[in-house]
Parts: sequence; C-alpha cells; structure tokens
Amino acid sequence: MIRHYRSAVAALALMLITLASLPAGLAAQQSRASAGREKSPAALGIHGFSVILVVGHIQGTSSENVPDVAKKALNDMRDFLPYKRYQLLDAAWMLCCASYKSGVTGKVRGPNERDYTYQVDPIGMADSKLNVRFSMREMHDITPIATRNAKNEKLSDSARLEHSRQLYEAIRERDEAEAASRNAKQKVDVGLLGPGDAEAAALRYRRATQRVEDLQHLAGGRTNYGGTSGHNIMDSTFSIALGETVVVGTSRLNGDQALIALLTAAAKPGVAR
Repeated sequence: MIRHYRSAVAALALMLITLASLPAGLAAQQSRASAGREKSPAALGIHGFSVILVVGHIQGTSSENVPDVAKKALNDMRDFLPYKRYQLLDAAWMLCCASYKSGVTGKVRGPNERDYTYQVDPIGMADSKLNVRFSMREMHDITPIATRNAKNEKLSDSARLEHSRQLYEAIRERDEAEAASRNAKQKVDVGLLGPGDAEAAALRYRRATQRVEDLQHLAGGRTNYGGTSGHNIMDSTFSIALGETVVVGTSRLNGDQALIALLTAAAKPGVAR
C-alpha cells in the first residue's frame, strides 16, 4: 500500500513538472517565431515600395502631374535642391520583401524615351526604420561601339547593321527577363505566385541569355553596348519608415535639368494605416 502511494506521488510530481515546463517551451517557440518575423521588413508593416522619377528644372514655378507625397518631400528639401519646377516622368510600385536578403528590381522611363533600371535592397532595421540601398542605372545606349574582328569585317554594312539591331533587342530582352525572373522569385517567397511561375520566368531568362550568346558567336566576337545596363547614376543608402517618402538622389542632365528619384515605403494595397 505504501509503495503504491509513493508511486502515485512520484507520478503526480512528474506531471506537475511537465506542466510547469510547457509555458516556457511555448514562450521560447513564440520568441523564435517573433525573431523570424523581425527578420523581414513586414515586421515594420512595409510590404512594398513606390518609385517616382521626376525631372527638376531651374526655371519655372509650377510642377506638372507630380504626386502630393513627392511634392511634399521635394518641398522639404527645397533648401538643398536648386530646382523650382518638377515634372513627373514615370512611377512604379512593387511588392517587397520576403526577407532582408531579397530586394526588388524594376524599370522606369526617363526623358527622350530612355529606360532606367533600379534596385531596392533592404539591409537591416534600426529604430523602427528600414535601412535600404537604392541604385539606379541608365540602360545601354542604342548606338553600338563595335569590337571588330576578321569575321565581322567580312560582313556588309547592311548585315552588320541588322546584326547590331538584333543583338541590341536580344540584350534588352535578356535584361527585362532577368528583372522579371527576380521579381517572380520574390513573389513566390511571399506566397503571391506559385513555383511554376518562377520557373517559367527563369526559363524565359535562360532562353534570352542563350539568344544573346548565339548572336555574339555569330559575329565571331562581342559587341559592346557600354554594358548591358549602362552606368550607375544613383547609389544611396538610407533609412526609411512606413509611409515615408525619401528624395533618394539626383543626376544632372544636359543644361539646367536633373533626374530626381523618390522612394516611398508602403503597406499592403488596401491596408489602412
């Protein structure tokens, strides 16, 4: 009888110890889950970015079609910017980001129908703000600078011109396919697309890359377009809060004009702040 009583006490003590340890285990799991969420910009409520490209003019007083958020940000910087009039060139919105390791890329249209590619890379969090790196590049020029060789010299002028046109189009398609592939992968990471969509985008990129290589091989060498993405015109690292619009940087154009890029950190579409 005593042995049975002692066994019951021991079993009860073991059960109490087990129950007492459960909250701590659950708390540890919640802590780990919370830490995982904090590794994403979504922990700050940031689920996307808006990029606005404007041109600033020294002369003039009124602005054309510039969104209110951009007007306010530019007005806040009036002591540092010499421009009096701003004109909207293009705007883009993209979802971001599954983690600090995944950025987004896109393209906007500038003056004279010239395209510019941009990249937004989250790099950490500090004081309830997201640290990001923003860069923008001017896409390759239409006019090729041929690197000629013996085989290329044998082509007629019309054949070289047609080859240059095809190669330029192929390079542009490859650049667009690369950006689309990266964006598709990022949307898969946040559950907006399925793996099949990312694979289809990756296949398009591989085919476009092969097309460029085939055309370069056909000419017996490479044709240099000043780089497939042109030179870097903006590159800045800064902190941004949800709903904030930052004047990222400027790039001087001919005369008294300059390109100006603005970045806004946004919540999910339709989510009220």
